[in-house]
Amino acid sequence: MNADIMRAESWYFGRGKYLERINRSYSKYFSQHSMIPKLIPRYANKKDKILDFGAGKDAFGVKYLRALGYDVTGYDVGDNFNPEYHDADALKKKYDVIYASNVMNVQPTIPDILVVLGALYERLKKSKYKNKFMILNYPEKPNYSGLSPRLFVKNQLSFMFRKENIEHIKDNVWLCRKAC
Repeated sequence: MNADIMRAESWYFGRGKYLERINRSYSKYFSQHSMIPKLIPRYANKKDKILDFGAGKDAFGVKYLRALGYDVTGYDVGDNFNPEYHDADALKKKYDVIYASNVMNVQPTIPDILVVLGALYERLKKSKYKNKFMILNYPEKPNYSGLSPRLFVKNQLSFMFRKENIEHIKDNVWLCRKAC
């Protein structure tokens, strides 16, 4: 991983107002009822290295998938960081599968969405395996940037992934395959 990219991400995700807003957006209810961790067993193998980006304070997705035997690393920032479930160095590693549940929609601005997507894409791009992927959602609400789910796919996901590598798998949930 490029050291300049890692330094920039560290600064970006550690910004004061950004951290405050992201930490305030955490919802235990949404974390407990997230559908994305339940979709992972359909697509991932137990040998895959999996990143739960924005795992949340209680890391329900991490706990759920670990109980099923998956190798999952949780990542979150600020007050949401819990050393029992989160790895502060998670963004320095490579992953076969990345998921972000209720992360994109709570980004304060469209540039914030692009920075987060770029950080995730960089980890996926470095994977040595051909058919690795990212699953993420973009629900209608809450929505802090004002970007609609349709425009999120058209303008943001399509910026990182070729159209044929984006699969709509459920309401406002997409699987994005690594372009090889």
